[in-house]
Amino acid sequence: MARRRPNIPKLARKGDLAGLCEALRFRDGVIDRQGVVLDVGIPVRVAAVEAIADMDEPGALDALLVALEDPAVPVRIAAVRALGARSGPEAAAALTRLLLREPRDPAAAEAEAEFASHPSAGADLTARVYLEHGGSDAALGALLDGGLVGEQVLTDAVTALGADDPEIGRRARVLVSCQGPHALLPLLRTAYAGGADETICELLGALRDPRALDTLIGAMGSPDPAVRRSAASALGEIRDPRAHGALLPLLADPDYEVRVAAQTAARAMGSPPEVPAFSLPALTASAVAARRGSPAWAMSLRHLAEPWADGLRRSLLAARELGLRARRFWEER
Repeated sequence: MARRRPNIPKLARKGDLAGLCEALRFRDGVIDRQGVVLDVGIPVRVAAVEAIADMDEPGALDALLVALEDPAVPVRIAAVRALGARSGPEAAAALTRLLLREPRDPAAAEAEAEFASHPSAGADLTARVYLEHGGSDAALGALLDGGLVGEQVLTDAVTALGADDPEIGRRARVLVSCQGPHALLPLLRTAYAGGADETICELLGALRDPRALDTLIGAMGSPDPAVRRSAASALGEIRDPRAHGALLPLLADPDYEVRVAAQTAARAMGSPPEVPAFSLPALTASAVAARRGSPAWAMSLRHLAEPWADGLRRSLLAARELGLRARRFWEER
């Protein structure tokens, strides 16, 4: 915090960038009659930003980026205007970061006007800034506004789906989803090169493009049950009858969720009569005997003997009695 009020016109005439940068930290608090502290140093910082905007020195852009983080809205608006007057991707990226902020920055309206006319702004820059720095998903959709990013940017986003950082993976998924059918080929290439994981299968299913059929059928042979489940669900979204035969083995998959996903997908695409109905395997007498001799069985019996299980026992007995009555009713008809 500066102790004396900076002379902005004098610093600008001298081209003193260091002095102007120091002026960006000037604060002058005054307490009004209601006890509220007012910062009367805001006009000084605004004037400093406007003076820096006319300078071409290397450190001028960094100073404007600092001003873009100022707590005072007028200072941020002045920084936005200064950045909009500068060409180059760095200035456009700074405007993009402000527009992606969540919640929406009060200076965003001014930034939108500068962003729309900036020569370096575009879908590719917006996508890269979002992937690297994050921001509001809704603001990303508004900035892209249906625009398609370049193939390289989209390929990088698909690669980032498997990032170790879950937040980066989430951003990549949001970005790829925004691109719709434009993302199909990068997804297929990534799946062909390194195998389709759970996320790629889900995204391919959301596209509902039959060209993903072979990739998804191949993914159903994955040793990972999560990949097999996602591949089966994706085939159910595409609903291509050619996948009927590929779904049959998954109806007997060892994993319960995979079996359910395969059965749901088969029903979604209209299962032919030869597709077996989903059922749990029957227990043999030896399996029943083994279960009754297991520690889990003994623990269950001990739990049923507890006082809190009295209501459960009565409910089970009532349900059994109701079932016997229904059976007798249907046998007498």
